[in-house]
Amino acid sequence: MIFIFCFLGSIYSQTKDSLDLKNTTKNTFAEKIYLQLNNSVFTNEETIWFKAIVTDAKNVPTKLSGILHVELIDFDKEIVATKKLKLINGMADNGFQLEQSYTPGRYLIRAYTAWNKNFGDDFMFKQYVNLVPASGNQRQSPIQNITLYQVEEDQHQVFAQLFPELIKPNYKKDVTVYIKTETFLDTIEIKREKGFYKLQYVLPKDAVSVNLKMKLEDTKLKNFQTRVEKTYNKTIAIDREFIDLQFFPESGKLIDGLTGKLAFKALNYKGLGKEINGVIVDEKDNVVATIKTNNLGMGYVFFTPQLHKTYYGKINSKHHVSRKFELPKVYAEGHVLGITETASYMNINVTSKVNTTDNYWIQLKSKGVILKEFPVTLSDAPYNTSIPKQKLPQGILNVTLLSENKVPLCERLYFQLKEANNLNITKETDAQYYSQRDKTALKLKVANNNGRPVEANLSVLVVDENQIEQT
Repeated sequence: MIFIFCFLGSIYSQTKDSLDLKNTTKNTFAEKIYLQLNNSVFTNEETIWFKAIVTDAKNVPTKLSGILHVELIDFDKEIVATKKLKLINGMADNGFQLEQSYTPGRYLIRAYTAWNKNFGDDFMFKQYVNLVPASGNQRQSPIQNITLYQVEEDQHQVFAQLFPELIKPNYKKDVTVYIKTETFLDTIEIKREKGFYKLQYVLPKDAVSVNLKMKLEDTKLKNFQTRVEKTYNKTIAIDREFIDLQFFPESGKLIDGLTGKLAFKALNYKGLGKEINGVIVDEKDNVVATIKTNNLGMGYVFFTPQLHKTYYGKINSKHHVSRKFELPKVYAEGHVLGITETASYMNINVTSKVNTTDNYWIQLKSKGVILKEFPVTLSDAPYNTSIPKQKLPQGILNVTLLSENKVPLCERLYFQLKEANNLNITKETDAQYYSQRDKTALKLKVANNNGRPVEANLSVLVVDENQIEQT
């Protein structure tokens, strides 16, 4: 199976004109950095190949920066490898050759330019990858023989045996263990007794998982310097039936008597989306709405809350045990900002419940640039307006309701994809079937929506289709 990734600055640029400085914010001028990796799971005998694309505020290849910094960071937050790459027309490609000495675990790939350091961590590229031992090169875990015992109905005790010598040979000093759950953190020192290090700890009630982090005592070197020793992490699931159901009102708050979209998301004990069915009930267990998520654990329902009522999401887990999750508080006053769309228009709907006659503003912003700002008057009747999509740029738009003094009250995000900007990419190979290690010739054609050839910069990722189906 072949995945093709394409970058074409002129197709996706917002405008060729210079930016209107009066309608911009500081973050408007941050560069956008993206790395396309060849995989997300690697053995320590492989290479992490990547291609980097850096664009400016107008989504064209940057001319601000000529150097891109790329770092590989381990789970101790130590930088284990770095690359300093020259950007040519906003692009570069390279890789990290992994080494046998790298401890298996979760690593972070971080990329940034010197210019983007002015805008904080949010404007650095970050992606996690997993490093696993190569086949036949399995390492023993420094934390072994883990056992959970139930001491009360919702409480467990964890037992484990520690082997610090697998991290540092002949180690016999004390070992520090950090014990962390969702709401709890503790640190204990474990001494070597009869040649063994044993952990025995009663966990807090209702813990879903526990992370054990083992740290060895730092080594003192000459000239009053120290060497920080490596750590080792291991997470143990306690409640595999755990579900966390979260609710997100459309405009940030539930307002008495105002109907709005209520989004929700269900997560399992690993923090991944989980498909569930359930209901929303009030404090008297009266059903007011039904809820259902998709396979990613997400969904929404239109909901009209009432003041002085408390609402819960209710689902039945394994063994028919009901679980309740409280919804956000219902407020007496406020605004609900909603976005809908048709084939040609983006529709803005505002309903309001406030004891004031102040004027308000609606602001549309894209990539930090204010596109449109106009006054509105809110009354008992909903306010509606429609904006032609053809007048809006492609990408994410921030739609914000502002007070008379331009203070943000609520906000929605809207994504517009202009299909006319889509590229048609076709491939042609010189044979239908190949044997292992056969040479392959691949021809790619890129055309715009009108069928005209377009010059483009492409990345090609070839993977085993059977592996995709298995995952």
